[in-house]
Amino acid sequence: MKPAGRQRGISLIESLLALAIAIVMLSALFFLLADGQTELRAKNQAERIQSFQRVAAQYYMGNRSNLLDAMDGDDGGEADVYCRINVPENGEGGQPSHDQARHTCTVDASLLRAHRLLPPSFNDSTPHGEKLIAVFRRIYDEDGIATGNVDMIVLTVFADGGQYLRNDRRHAESLSVAAHLGATGGVLPDRDRGHCKVQRSSGTYQICGNGWHLNLADFLGAEQLDAFAALLPD
Repeated sequence: MKPAGRQRGISLIESLLALAIAIVMLSALFFLLADGQTELRAKNQAERIQSFQRVAAQYYMGNRSNLLDAMDGDDGGEADVYCRINVPENGEGGQPSHDQARHTCTVDASLLRAHRLLPPSFNDSTPHGEKLIAVFRRIYDEDGIATGNVDMIVLTVFADGGQYLRNDRRHAESLSVAAHLGATGGVLPDRDRGHCKVQRSSGTYQICGNGWHLNLADFLGAEQLDAFAALLPD
């Protein structure tokens, strides 16, 4: 099962029912300790990702029209309202997080907590100080016309200025978490690994799972992509 929901009609809702939403994680997702608790920790992290994914999908379904408008051009100011991260507990303010060139809208747990879709106790941080985000991306057809289809990925990212540290065990550890996620789990590899391509010089970063791959540049901007370059060999 491929992760991208590109069906006719309200594709994200349909693909949610079919469990065909793209849920991916980066190889920098989780630093698992080399002890007997590795698999248990991987399972717990996968369950946290799945919980976040479900709630992010619910947020989309509850605000579909506004989110589509936000990704399509923000004519009514929808993006600054519905696409925010780092939202205070009172739900006011936060940082707008959308990209009109890529037709994307990003949300994090702080916005979902403000909408009371996640409990205040939900912890979206990993031991590396990364946090979960959901990126929605509106799909356009070959003629450049917006469709009703949306891709969604779940990633872990650092706050502005953070940098990932390369570790030889990261890829293997990430595969363990991805395995618990099933067909929709994936990784950003630490180097080219067959069908999955990463190349610092060209800015190529592919997230790959079982029989599928996505280009990270379709969802994130250049500054965000630069943070992942530290994972790659010189």
